[in-house]
Amino acid sequence: MTKTQYAKKICWNTLRVAVFYLVMLWWGFQLDPMLSELYKITPFMVFALVSLFLFLFLCRETGCFIFMDKSRLKAILRNGEVEPTASQIVLRLFSWPFLKRISLFFGLFVLEFYLRLFAIKFFLMTIQATLSFWENVANISEGLLYLLMLLTACVMMELPAWALFYKISFKGHSNRSYEYRFGLKLSLLVAVIIGLRLLFLDLTEGAPSVIEGISLVLFALCCFGVWFLMYRKKCCCANGCPICHAIKGFFRKKETSSEPVVEVLPPENK
Repeated sequence: MTKTQYAKKICWNTLRVAVFYLVMLWWGFQLDPMLSELYKITPFMVFALVSLFLFLFLCRETGCFIFMDKSRLKAILRNGEVEPTASQIVLRLFSWPFLKRISLFFGLFVLEFYLRLFAIKFFLMTIQATLSFWENVANISEGLLYLLMLLTACVMMELPAWALFYKISFKGHSNRSYEYRFGLKLSLLVAVIIGLRLLFLDLTEGAPSVIEGISLVLFALCCFGVWFLMYRKKCCCANGCPICHAIKGFFRKKETSSEPVVEVLPPENK
């Protein structure tokens, strides 16, 4: 890889990280009125569960669209050519195979989004209709209450979407189990980054503006560094550092190629 290609790869990967953050912020602004109203009218546990599963869904879909390899789309754009021209790529962007795959992705996203909104309403109605039951459980144990609510939320808000959109395969398309696992890991990383941000804010509370600016820069460098390790195939640090290797291996399964061993026997003496 030449220096130009290496610099281009770094810039492209950094841009993808920035786009992911911007899209997640956009989703936050779009859903803020609904979540604010939900925070006012529901107990905190119910609000937290609804927010959690919405966060997992949006983080998974956005991350899969931005970060996951688009081998089939690339194959359609290249059409067997090693280096197609820009005009050929533009024409193939409007070809039926390319538009069909893009439409399938966004169609599944819209269907899953509305299914999850319906599941949220159904979950809230169920909690409202069984308030006496939850009060009795709370009198027994708060830990049991949290556990049962979590299980109920998983069954009602996550299990149907997982079964319909990630586990079932249909003609010409395999199931999306890998996308689901990738999304869970991605959501965990984003949650850690949000926790780091809250920690930085707590540590710099009341500090001078210069200290706050330095902490913000350090936080940004930390976030982009972890993201860069996540999907960079070859990292000089990850090759020798066990911590970086563990972070990288958490998101990428180690690719191993095993070739059959052929034993060459000497020719028999005739």
